[in-house]
Amino acid sequence: MKTALRNSFEKARTNYPDSKPAIEELEAQVERHTRTPKFHVFIEGISWREHRDYGVWAYSIFNANADILTTLPRLSIHGSVQRTTRNRIDLMAAINAIEALPSGVEVRIYTDSEYLYKNFIRSRKKWVENNWKTQSGSEVANKDLWLQLMAAMFKLSRFRWELTDRHSLRAAFRYQHWLLEKPET
Repeated sequence: MKTALRNSFEKARTNYPDSKPAIEELEAQVERHTRTPKFHVFIEGISWREHRDYGVWAYSIFNANADILTTLPRLSIHGSVQRTTRNRIDLMAAINAIEALPSGVEVRIYTDSEYLYKNFIRSRKKWVENNWKTQSGSEVANKDLWLQLMAAMFKLSRFRWELTDRHSLRAAFRYQHWLLEKPET
């Protein structure tokens, strides 16, 4: 649709040079109304061994046009799981966040989990090609959650993963740590 509109605007500019300002204004209005929504998603998982492998996850979703470090999140959710690991909890945070987004949006996903980031970027395609086996031939850990994450990602029009440390995006992670502060025992 956008390509057809651009071609129409280009043709109108060529055929009606006196109407250029009106055509440009109409083009700008169409662009504003057809732009794909963009979001920033911050995910966090924490697990406690001293609480019998209890883990909690959280995500915050921000509109990309808002100042993410000074505004309250549009949506923040958290949950907990018994008998889990940090890697599983990070995967659960990502899955739940992506499933909460509407279809067809562009997303930038921020995580401090090297496990999640590196395996999604570098390993997932190899795992699929190798029938979910690692290079050593063993079964991929957390395969059930990786399959859920990959299925959830299909609904996004574009996405980009960002690996960050917890301190570079303090406001978002501080808010999530506040949500996750103490496990229920």
